[in-house]
Amino acid sequence: EPSEQEAMYYRYLEFAAKLKQGSVQPHWMADGSSFWYAEGGPANTVIYKVDPRANTKTPLFDTARLREALAPLLGHEPPDQGLPFSNFAFLDGEESVQFTVEDKEFVLQLATYTITQAPAVSEEEKSRLNPQASASGYWYREVLSPDGRWFASVKDHNLWLRSTSEKEAVQLTQGGLEDYEWGHDIWNRWLHWSPDGSKLATSK
Repeated sequence: EPSEQEAMYYRYLEFAAKLKQGSVQPHWMADGSSFWYAEGGPANTVIYKVDPRANTKTPLFDTARLREALAPLLGHEPPDQGLPFSNFAFLDGEESVQFTVEDKEFVLQLATYTITQAPAVSEEEKSRLNPQASASGYWYREVLSPDGRWFASVKDHNLWLRSTSEKEAVQLTQGGLEDYEWGHDIWNRWLHWSPDGSKLATSK
């Protein structure tokens, strides 16, 4: 008999198989059982929340309401028709989110859809909190842990963790070689965090 966690993962795989593109990049939420992912291109981005237990997929944001609240702060209507961002960070126990539009940081209160501009951050802080390119010559996309503490990525064919709170990087694996490396996909589709951010699954 599979455990509840294994059963939930199998349901996630079944869900991913139904998608036209065949896979999603899940971002697990605080409850450890649901996740969100972005779908569509820049012109029609939608962010969905998926509950594998209930087998449901629903939009995480009210796109029209968000666009209407954001327009006065931008000074114009957001471009296209979808969400003007495809990535964000939860704040305050998932009661609000922070996102970037036109190089400006905004905070959205999910209960009221009130949007405020976030305080400016230094370039050093932006570098620490945003995904960075690998120094190996390829653009390996760092994958943020669900608890927001670490970025996981591939450097010199091995797995590394980079702290979001301080200037610290930790090498996790040894022995990676060209064409036989850890996390072998340059888009890091084979780097998967556990929902609580304590474990990382990959392949070699």
